[in-house]
Amino acid sequence: MSRSEVDNDIDIKVIDLENGDDLLNGVPRPRRPDCKELPMCFTAYLDACHDLGVVPCRKFLQCLKNKEERINLKHYGLGPIGAQAVAMAMMKNVSATYLNLEDNDIGPCGAMYIIEMLTENVGIQRLNLSENNLGSEGARLICDVINSNNNLTNLQLRGNRFKESDAVHFAELLKSPVSRNLKEINLSHNQFSVKGGQLLASAIEINSTLMKLDLSWNHLRRKGSLALCRALKLNTSVTYIDLSWNGLADEGAAVLSVVLRKNPTLRYLDIGCNRISRVGIGKITDALKSNQTLQILKLAGNTITHSGAVAILVTLDNNGESALVLLDLGNVSVTREFLDHLEELQLERPKLKVIHGSVVRECNLDHRIIKFKGHASTNAAKALTDYVVQNQLRSGDLFHRFDKNKDGRLTKSELRQGLREIDLALNAEERRSLYNGFDKDNKGYFDYSDFVSTVQQLVNEERRRRVRIALRTAIVATRLMKKRPTITTAVDPRNDDDDDSNSETSSNDTDST
Repeated sequence: MSRSEVDNDIDIKVIDLENGDDLLNGVPRPRRPDCKELPMCFTAYLDACHDLGVVPCRKFLQCLKNKEERINLKHYGLGPIGAQAVAMAMMKNVSATYLNLEDNDIGPCGAMYIIEMLTENVGIQRLNLSENNLGSEGARLICDVINSNNNLTNLQLRGNRFKESDAVHFAELLKSPVSRNLKEINLSHNQFSVKGGQLLASAIEINSTLMKLDLSWNHLRRKGSLALCRALKLNTSVTYIDLSWNGLADEGAAVLSVVLRKNPTLRYLDIGCNRISRVGIGKITDALKSNQTLQILKLAGNTITHSGAVAILVTLDNNGESALVLLDLGNVSVTREFLDHLEELQLERPKLKVIHGSVVRECNLDHRIIKFKGHASTNAAKALTDYVVQNQLRSGDLFHRFDKNKDGRLTKSELRQGLREIDLALNAEERRSLYNGFDKDNKGYFDYSDFVSTVQQLVNEERRRRVRIALRTAIVATRLMKKRPTITTAVDPRNDDDDDSNSETSSNDTDST
């Protein structure tokens, strides 16, 4: 193909930049709508994109045209120049209150344009600049602009490579009275370490307006985490704190246990994956005995034993004032005892949700069927009575078998464990009804006399019932025997020939022998 033929096949267009017409083909391009029909920020964005040489973002144009309050430009790859065009349009926007620019790689340069926009647009209340590689310069600019625009209530800065020294800017911001409207800040997935944790702790200690703080996935370690935990003891405004993946260890868990006892405002606590051993988990469990405000507790990724998991449920069961609705244990394997206790606890607190791992081998298939597929309703007291009668046991011996600590009392957990040892399959509702039959005074336990008197009464009734059934059966059998007619054996004449032939055959066999 020659060069001229190629030129003829190519559709060449010459555009009039002033009017937007196709001058070569004589076809006018679609006109831009009348500016009177569009918001001023819409035309400002188109002009900015034209001047900066960037392609307009269709999603952003739709938001501007519809005057939406929430503008979400997450993962659009705007870059610094695209952020500049957005900032120029947002300066004239009067409807949006939420701006999400997460993961657009705007960098410090793009952050500068956004910061300049916030000095003009005071309507933005929620700003998300996460995953934008802002760095130290971006941290300084953001903290400075809040001094000019104190209408921000929510600031998301996750994953921006803030360094240890950058914590100074955020600490000064949280200490400043101009940040009184800031209710939520997310500084997770950054590079704050021990010194940064101490600086932020000094600000949290005196801040009285911040409600949600996310510092997960940093490098606070033991000293930084301890400083934050001590600050939470004095803070009376924070209701949400995420300190996961920071290396709190047992010392941090010990300080947090004090926080759970004294802090009356904390509702959400995430301390997952912090190298907390069973000792630290035990201290957190002890703190739950008196806590009445915590609603969500996440302990996933720490060392939680089977007995530790059961101890948490026992503590929640004993604390009738507990407000906990979600307990996250991660992939911790649990036992049948844990499941039994959880079923009983959820009968009393249907809103409680517990996240756990698989069930260990001792939790047999029958129990899983009881838990997930239901269980035929039985009389729990009768089931226990039948066991005593069939095994010819004394109620006192059964009590001592259940009483592991030999204190002369049986609690709900001891009764549950005893029933499991004798392989008496009862669901949670049946176990609760059985326990309530023993603990009639709601003391939280029942003693030897309560158990023996109740069981012995049931056993005596069962034995009398069986005696009555046996007597009734014997009387009926006797009457039937009296009324039974005499049975005579009738010989079928048709069998005579067969008998004769059989006798002849046998005699012949004898002769042949």
